[in-house]
Amino acid sequence: MHFKKKIKQFPNYATELEEMVTKSDNIKTDTKMFRLEEIINKNPDRKHLIFTEFVDTQDYIFDRLEESGISTVKFNGQMSTTERDVSVSKFKRDIPIMVSTEAGGEGQNFQFCSVVINYDLPWNPMRVEQRVGRVHRIGQEEDVNIHNLAIIGSIEEYILKLLFDKINLFKMTIGDLDLLFEDEGFEKLPAEIFQAYMSATTQKDRENKFSALGEKWSRNKKEMHDTIMQFDNEVFANFDLSAMRDNIE
Repeated sequence: MHFKKKIKQFPNYATELEEMVTKSDNIKTDTKMFRLEEIINKNPDRKHLIFTEFVDTQDYIFDRLEESGISTVKFNGQMSTTERDVSVSKFKRDIPIMVSTEAGGEGQNFQFCSVVINYDLPWNPMRVEQRVGRVHRIGQEEDVNIHNLAIIGSIEEYILKLLFDKINLFKMTIGDLDLLFEDEGFEKLPAEIFQAYMSATTQKDRENKFSALGEKWSRNKKEMHDTIMQFDNEVFANFDLSAMRDNIE
C-alpha cells in the first residue's frame, strides 16, 4: 500500500519501488516486531506508547500484539472523539500498550506513560520531537525511555543517523527546529530525503548523499546558534539592571 503511494508520488523510481515490493513480499521473519515485543516484555508494568505513520501498520501491530496475549488499544484520526477518549481512558487505567498514528496523537498528553517506541520514523524531524512531547511534559514523574526501531541498511537507518549525529534532535526544542528548517520548509524534507536515498547507485553513493544532507543541516544549525549568540550579546551583554534593583529596594 505505502509503496504504491510512493510510486504515484515518484514515478521516476517506479521500477526500484516495484523491486522493493517484491522483496518485502518474500520476508519471512519480522525482526522489527520481534524487537518490539522484546522491549515490551522487558518492562511489562510500564505504559508503552507506540507510534507509526500508517493506519495499516497500526492494524498490523495491534493484531500481532493481541495474538501474543498483550492487551492493546488503538488511537488514530479516523476514530470519533468518543472512541479516542475511551482508548485514552483504557490506556491510562489498565491497558499497558497504545498504538497511535501521527494524526491520532495530536494535542494529546500522555504524562502517565514513560516508554515511547517509534516503530517507524517520520521523515520530518519536527514530528519525531512532537511524538516524544506527548509524554515528556510537565507532570511526568519518571524517566522517559525512547526506542527508535530501524532496519539496518534501510532509509530509516539513514534518517536516524541524520537526527542523532547531525542535529542532536533530542537536545533541541521545537522552536530550534522551526528556525533550523525555516528556509526550505518542513514540507520539502520528505521528498529531499527520498530523492537522496532512491537516486543513489551504490551504498557508498547513498552514504555520501546523506552525509552531504547532514552537513547542510549541521551548517544551518551552527549558523542559527551563532546568530542567536550574537543577538544575545548585542542586546543583553550591556543590559544594566541596577536601576531596576534600586527601584525594588
